Amino acid sequence: MARKRPTAKVLALAAITVPFLSSGLAGAAVTSPVEDDSWYSGTTHTITWEAETGAGTASLALYDGATKVDADPVTAGTQDITTGLVAATATSYSWAIPIGLSGTGLTIKLEGSGTTAWAGTAVVSDAFDIKATGASDVTPTGDVDVAVTSKTEITWKDNGATGDTVNIELLRNDGATTGATTTSIAKKLAKSTVCDSGTHLCSYDWTVAAKTALDTTTGSYKVRVTPAIGAAGKSAAAFSVVDRSFSLTEWSANKSVKAGEPVVIAWAASGDLGSLAISAIPAGDAAVPVVLEKKVDASLGEYTWYPTVGQAGKTYTIKLTSTIKDASKAAFTDTSVRTVAVAAPTAFNVDTLVGPVVAEGETVGTSTLGRPITVSWDFGEVAPAEGDPAPALAALPVDIVLLDSAGKATKIATAEKGGFDEDGLATRTFTFRPSGKLKAGTYTLKATVSGTTDAAFTKTSAAFTLAAPTTLDVAKPLADATLERGGSVEVDWTLGGNSELPVTINLLNTTTNKAIALAKGVVGSEGEGAGKATVVIPAKGLTAGTNYKIQVISTDLPTLKDEVAVEVTTPVLAVGFPKGTGVGKDTLTTGLASNITWTLGESSTLPVKIDIIKAADAADPKAKAVAVVSAKAETVAGDGTVAFTPTAKIPSGDYIVRMVAADLSATAVLSDPFAISSADVATVAALTGAKVGDTVSIGWTLEPAATDTAKIELFSGSTLVAKYGLIAKSATATAGTGSYSWKIPAALAPGTYSIKVTSLTDATASTSSATFAIAAAA
Repeated sequence: MARKRPTAKVLALAAITVPFLSSGLAGAAVTSPVEDDSWYSGTTHTITWEAETGAGTASLALYDGATKVDADPVTAGTQDITTGLVAATATSYSWAIPIGLSGTGLTIKLEGSGTTAWAGTAVVSDAFDIKATGASDVTPTGDVDVAVTSKTEITWKDNGATGDTVNIELLRNDGATTGATTTSIAKKLAKSTVCDSGTHLCSYDWTVAAKTALDTTTGSYKVRVTPAIGAAGKSAAAFSVVDRSFSLTEWSANKSVKAGEPVVIAWAASGDLGSLAISAIPAGDAAVPVVLEKKVDASLGEYTWYPTVGQAGKTYTIKLTSTIKDASKAAFTDTSVRTVAVAAPTAFNVDTLVGPVVAEGETVGTSTLGRPITVSWDFGEVAPAEGDPAPALAALPVDIVLLDSAGKATKIATAEKGGFDEDGLATRTFTFRPSGKLKAGTYTLKATVSGTTDAAFTKTSAAFTLAAPTTLDVAKPLADATLERGGSVEVDWTLGGNSELPVTINLLNTTTNKAIALAKGVVGSEGEGAGKATVVIPAKGLTAGTNYKIQVISTDLPTLKDEVAVEVTTPVLAVGFPKGTGVGKDTLTTGLASNITWTLGESSTLPVKIDIIKAADAADPKAKAVAVVSAKAETVAGDGTVAFTPTAKIPSGDYIVRMVAADLSATAVLSDPFAISSADVATVAALTGAKVGDTVSIGWTLEPAATDTAKIELFSGSTLVAKYGLIAKSATATAGTGSYSWKIPAALAPGTYSIKVTSLTDATASTSSATFAIAAAA
């Protein structure tokens, strides 16, 4: 049906401005639909108009241009939308658009009938569209390869289909028969999650499962989308489903490179291929494959290989193998034959190999054992033009050794690689600390391209001197500092010559001349030879006294050391909370968390065992604990805190916190006596409107807002109700609020009652509700 927008608009304007010729109707206009409306078959829309009323009847008809359209294609013959409208009262009509009706540029004509004032008159609406309900414009479609395990977006237009869900299927396309076999893609998808209610555009991400039974060689498929209510729509053209695969794409013919030049191995993949093993297989029957990488994410699409000098002189075939297996249990493997011939580099082209870098004022060519030395070298390439690949030799690895004056070699680095500077030149740096086990003397550094013994690929630095550091000074702790058993202390030291040789930190007993190692092999990392470490003074087996030293000694040069005299003390353990005496003592509430606190000297980190005993047992060192708060509570820098909630198993009364720092002493430290009591029952709600046989909710509150168990009883006056008085033996209030569901016994006599709530941990903590009435059953 052709769209006739201009004509429809002219007709509509004429309807508004030209009065009816028949008497009684000065003018009329259809006000809905308006121009460019889109209505959907299967939905209901209201046609509205304005007109001066008169006697007689009218009808509504659907037109395509000047041609009347069958408004009900389900039944035979041309059908009006409706007839017999009472002109005196009608101004609108609710039209249920039949499923299957569609068209563009349609109009609705309001026509008079009979011999009344409406006879021979007509007004026409703006042009509008009726779209078929259900799905349309389904993709993917035609010239598309959907790969197994890959993610493909299915899209469609919902076109106003009713219902809340949609089904999606894959149809096998066999010539004239589409759907000879079907596979469900998604069932009962909520349209609210996949469709835009304004545009009616929908989408769903579909991943073809690897186990789906598909013909990936000759078969073609379509997607069918079926709304819960409405016509189904399917792909306009068939597409193929292909198996997972990948192939090399970077070069189409054999390739030749020099060792160190980058070889980009790129591939195109379809579907999920997991990770790839990348190998280079040298030519020859007995050739052993060179595994370049065991696992490379296949989705990356490329990998760069830098052949080494040791791989020069051979031709390699590149092989890619996926960790994912196909249906035959065979791994997916690229079958294309792409070779790389690797030639030897023509020269090492080292410009410089620099030895120790010295600071201002120091002698060139001298350094200290343990002082970091940075070795640097480059390959002397010309920076590449923008967009060009990296220069040759860019990634050749280098082996570095340190040679003494007698030619003895100490390995420094093997196959060391570098990177590129901001100008694109290949650069190399490596930093190491000459071991303190080396002898002071003259040394050189030698760098050799890994995998070759050719002298052309070796460079040696100028000679330099390494001297042993002569000083080690301890700056912290200060002389005569007081250190606690189990406490932490910061030790600072400096080695001469900016050395960073490892050190051992000891606590030396000057009486026995025995040292306890506090830290071993600590390397100064503060720069310029400075080091810093935090150590813990032992607690167990250590006696307090002034006969101690903190000793810092070089691990490699044991004659290089420094000592600082210190005093070791035993920290005092003290309970912070609870405390107090008499009426001022602290009180803990059953079911309410409190923090027990303590101090242990100034810096101790020792764990503390904490339990609760009865106050009456304070003098008994073996008193049985009524509760264990913590078997190993943590102390941080001399302070500790741990949460404790008295349970209903602990009766109200007076108690003591018992603490032991086992590594310091077996003697317990006791807190002041404190009280544990139940929370007061603050309120009990009276029942309202209760009747015999009803199920009601009994509510009460605690002050403070604790968690506790209680007994609930029913009283008549001051007397416990016989037989029915015990409502609950144990009911729990949480965070100060209690609620209990009670079915009022059918045999309970109507009357006036009250409810009493009593703590099970403290019989003196109870409260009763106001009196209330329980009426007879309705």
